[in-house]
Amino acid sequence: MIGVIVPYLSKIRRSYQSNDLIDRLSYEYTAMIITLAAFTLAATQYVGNPIQCWVPAQFTGAWEKYTETYCFIKGSYFLPLDDDIPYEFNQREDAMDFLIDYLKLFKIVPDGSDSIDTLNHYYTAMLLMISGISMSAMIYVAHPIQCWVPAEFQPQVDWEHYAEMYCFTNGFYFRVEDCYLDKNNSERICVEDRQVHIGYYQWLPLIAVLQAFMFAAPLYFWRVNSSKTGINVKGVLNSAASVKKKFDRGSRIAQVHIAADHLQEALDMQRELKGIHSFASFAPFREPQYHRGFDCLRFGKRNGVYLVALYLFTKLLYVLNVLMQFVILNAFLGPQYTFWGAGILSDIWNGKEWNESGHFPRVTMCDFDVRVMGNIHRWTVQCVLMINMFNEKIYIFLWWWFVLVGILTIISFFYYVIALTVATNQRQFVTRYLRCTGAISKQSNSRNDDHLNSFINKFLRPDGVFLLRLIESNGGDLLVGEVVSALFNRYRARMEDHLDTLPVTESPNSSASIHHN
Repeated sequence: MIGVIVPYLSKIRRSYQSNDLIDRLSYEYTAMIITLAAFTLAATQYVGNPIQCWVPAQFTGAWEKYTETYCFIKGSYFLPLDDDIPYEFNQREDAMDFLIDYLKLFKIVPDGSDSIDTLNHYYTAMLLMISGISMSAMIYVAHPIQCWVPAEFQPQVDWEHYAEMYCFTNGFYFRVEDCYLDKNNSERICVEDRQVHIGYYQWLPLIAVLQAFMFAAPLYFWRVNSSKTGINVKGVLNSAASVKKKFDRGSRIAQVHIAADHLQEALDMQRELKGIHSFASFAPFREPQYHRGFDCLRFGKRNGVYLVALYLFTKLLYVLNVLMQFVILNAFLGPQYTFWGAGILSDIWNGKEWNESGHFPRVTMCDFDVRVMGNIHRWTVQCVLMINMFNEKIYIFLWWWFVLVGILTIISFFYYVIALTVATNQRQFVTRYLRCTGAISKQSNSRNDDHLNSFINKFLRPDGVFLLRLIESNGGDLLVGEVVSALFNRYRARMEDHLDTLPVTESPNSSASIHHN
């Protein structure tokens, strides 16, 4: 037993380039202790006898084993020996639901993402992670390959297992057949056309996990950079979401005003910041002197467009990521097809088997050398890759899933480009909710129009309208209508108070200057 372990232990001996004792304590000894503890716990739970139960005398035969297995899987609960077992099942349910706290890590948190963004960074990323874990289990836990070996392979030496592990590690090859019908169209003739080497299947789980992180990357880009705007987007959305939890009218109105306060403070905070961390502080976005009059070239926080520009760039990252997924799949799975998933379905529809197309071959060949008595013998074995039947179905589904996600993401990107950059769309968005809530009348008058223009252009600005759109997508029409109505009523009241205090000789148009007070 010791002789079997020694070769493995020799591989982890200290290198001559090792660091000092404290470094080795961190990366070598501590890592080894944790690894040994993990193996010990795994052996105790799944190899040994992790649980032993005292059962009633009525339990006979296999009932005791069934009870122990059931309790191990479903969970148990603790009670002191002197306590009576309660009639309620609360404690048992708490024991069975111990995974809920871990599953909360995957809870969707409102942070400015709409449903299409969530489809990308949450559902698609989770789908890829599950696919990667499933493929890892098929490769490293199950029996992914099975080889037919020559009769000379001695079973007592387990040459068959060695051949399978060697071929699994070094890869296989197979011969693609070129098939055609004879002159009478009665018989299908196949001729070996070329030899193709495959070795990508070991990398498929890692690729799936990498793809999952690529789908989640734009979300983290948004979270990191949105915090530099002076607006706590997550806090604004959480405050607005609290309104939906209030059912009685008084509590709901109070919570609406709290959400409006939060949004107003966020906009005022952004307005006071002087442009640090803004796009305008970076050289590519610095405007030349002769373009100072064009607001579209000014991407600073003081212009109220930082969040809009950041969000549209994040949307663009989602689009580029989906396009990159097709490049990755084509590079690994089907370089001869421009549209891999469509090509595979076309092959299936036309009756073209894997031995002609070369995609996810089931039967492969493997060559390896064995040194016997000083001589080198070359062996060729034929292997069956059952895992490729599983992989083919997964990646056909993923390819078409990426098509769906890509189409929706591109549509969402162009929708937000139009909705957030066209001034008339911003005005229509705010006006619609103000009229629905009765904050303004449907018949326009000059005074209301002046208040509305000042409210949209000088108080909300593009970033404020964008936040209202986020509240709409996360909380619904009723919620955003209540919040924007509360904000507008406050703003109009301040405007009216300011007009009442103006001297007779002062122009009312100067009231626009109070939008930041």
